[in-house]
Amino acid sequence: MASTAPTALSPFNSLSRNLSSLAYPIENLNDLEPLNPHTTSEVGMVLQLADGCIAACNADAERLMGMTADQMTGWRSTSEHWRVVRQDGTPFPGEEHPAMVALTTGKPCRDVTMGFYQPDGTLVWLLLNSQPMFQNGHDQPYAVLTTLMEVPQSASLSGTLYTHEMQPVGGIGRPKTTPPHDELPTAPFQVESALNLLIAENQALRDRTQRLQLALEGADLGWWDYDLEAHQLVWSTRCKTLFGAPAHAAVTYERFLDWVHPEDRMAIDQAIQQGIAAATDYDLEIRLPGEWERVEGEGDRWIRLKGNVYCNVDGKPARMVGIAMDITERKRMEETLRTARTEAETANRIKDELLMTLSHELRTPLNPILGWCRLLQTQELDSDKVSMAIATIERNAQRQCQVVEDLLDVAQLLRGAFHLQLTPVNLGQPMRAAIATVISAADAKRIRLEVEVGQGIPPIRGDATRLQQVIWNLLSNAVKFTPEGGRIVVRLNQVQKESQSLVQLQVIDTGVGINSAFLPHVFEHFRQADGTSTRQFGGLGLGLAIARHMVELHGGTIQVSSQGEGQGSTFTIQLPVAL
Repeated sequence: MASTAPTALSPFNSLSRNLSSLAYPIENLNDLEPLNPHTTSEVGMVLQLADGCIAACNADAERLMGMTADQMTGWRSTSEHWRVVRQDGTPFPGEEHPAMVALTTGKPCRDVTMGFYQPDGTLVWLLLNSQPMFQNGHDQPYAVLTTLMEVPQSASLSGTLYTHEMQPVGGIGRPKTTPPHDELPTAPFQVESALNLLIAENQALRDRTQRLQLALEGADLGWWDYDLEAHQLVWSTRCKTLFGAPAHAAVTYERFLDWVHPEDRMAIDQAIQQGIAAATDYDLEIRLPGEWERVEGEGDRWIRLKGNVYCNVDGKPARMVGIAMDITERKRMEETLRTARTEAETANRIKDELLMTLSHELRTPLNPILGWCRLLQTQELDSDKVSMAIATIERNAQRQCQVVEDLLDVAQLLRGAFHLQLTPVNLGQPMRAAIATVISAADAKRIRLEVEVGQGIPPIRGDATRLQQVIWNLLSNAVKFTPEGGRIVVRLNQVQKESQSLVQLQVIDTGVGINSAFLPHVFEHFRQADGTSTRQFGGLGLGLAIARHMVELHGGTIQVSSQGEGQGSTFTIQLPVAL
């Protein structure tokens, strides 16, 4: 039949354009036979190139052969993967496969029946027809199309299914089979119809692939495919973007590992190799160094890889296919939640400690007050004891008042209801007043208290009473945490900082010092270094928090430094000079 009809040329030209391995269109279709409208059996179709490699097949071929198109692509009829037999059970040589005969002779090879073992061991009997394809003006085929139909099992077991003989075709022998026509399905070889069906199935596959690609892009996902046998790794453009790689960058497994955070490379490589060895699904979270995104301050990036491992017909892992997604924001949110949970747990712990400390601080002064009151009621104390009782009651009452005042101050500061009475103040005056209130406590512990005041200290604008409270708090803490025989220095001078004139006051002690881990928390509410300090030295841990708020309300700063435990500490206040 002539093969110049446009309807025969157009479909295969479409297939030729879409299968990159096929470089030439068909110009002539030879030996077309009429399409049998009564054929109802499934027809498998396999397209092989001039070198015998499989380039495409349809879904029916996949079902008949028990393998996917991906598994068969690139195989030849002579490959060792196939297990095919004649009717008598002897091996069917790959060189005698109708597709190979058609490629070798350039002539159709039809009505060949063989037994085909699927990978799971199932034996199916197939009727094959192969048609060579030519480029116009060439006598060597550049492809061959083979159709497959399953032979009913009853016919294949009849013992009279075929007779084999070698019939010369172009000087080369090929197998000729003659099945009983009353038992075999009718399978006319119609190239045009087969091509149309194969084109339609490939177009459907491309459509599904395009829809999948759009879905992946819409979900901001990248995909990747790793051929384990060829050691070839293919990434989509989005996948490269997620890993911070240029779109044109060549990707290998080794380079992928180079992009993983150095601390995680070994663990990720081991997890992937274990997944390959076990042929299991994988779900990995990959940490990338922050510089891959080239955005300063962004920190590490996180990518999630999720997919499957596929095996070949021998049961060995052959491919890894999967998707990649950016989970950096999720990881950061998880870190934020962990931090918030830790802070909440810390706040709850501090609250519990505060309640215990508050009850202790309120109850402790009451014990001596009540005790001496009872003794005074007996009227059996001499004048010295009465004086001692009054002094003790007054001292403990003042201590209890201080606890209550600290709580009230904190409440006002937190509500923003705290107000200062600002006037020009020479900081030396509230400093001396504060020193006068702690000098007796320092003398009792034989602590040497030294005062150093510079010349010409300018006034500041502030609340003298509140500034005295701040300095008293620093001095009382220094006395409290400095052991007997220690030393406290109070230093007042003027400094320049970034062309700004400041009045600086420092309280330097030789006390217990501050652990470096606790330094950032010194000025927080209800914080002390540990419960032991609270019980040993007393207080609610509010004084320094109040001092910080007071200084900041004056537009100044307060800082602390310490070389560590047992090496003392230095508190520094800086306040702007009044203009």
